[in-house]
Amino acid sequence: MIINHKNSIKYIIDNKKEISLSKQDFQNIHILLWKWLLLDEYLWKIRSTEVSIWGSSYSPLDNKFQLEEQFELFLQKLNEIKNPFEQSLFILVFIPYFQIFMDINKRTSRIWANIPLIKNWLIPFSFLQIKDRDYINAILAIYELNDVSLMRDLFVDNYILNMKRYT
Repeated sequence: MIINHKNSIKYIIDNKKEISLSKQDFQNIHILLWKWLLLDEYLWKIRSTEVSIWGSSYSPLDNKFQLEEQFELFLQKLNEIKNPFEQSLFILVFIPYFQIFMDINKRTSRIWANIPLIKNWLIPFSFLQIKDRDYINAILAIYELNDVSLMRDLFVDNYILNMKRYT
């Protein structure tokens, strides 16, 4: 898993000029990130079965065609957003909320959230300083209340810590 994370970040950094917020680039990163950890049939596949969220009453969409439609809409809206911080936050909220893939949605979104930052020569976002409980609470607020404010605050506060750490 660590090697896959390293390879995914390296791919983003090595291709920062060319990489786009496109389905193809998301696909490439997803495959790098989860190679040898998921069955090939799940790599970069929009989920076609129901999933449940442990500890939550939230039920994501369970129709593959609706999920594909939502992913296309996500890409369209993501590319309309001009601020790289807003793009990163949008990725952190959208992918876990819709549970696009069978598994690894939250981890995938955390890697993908760095694309807009790295493309714009900004410090990447790291979750090393975030307490697990704080992240879980932020995700649950999105699922249960459609409230992104906890995730937003977590993102901003942690990004400031990362800036101090890396500059």
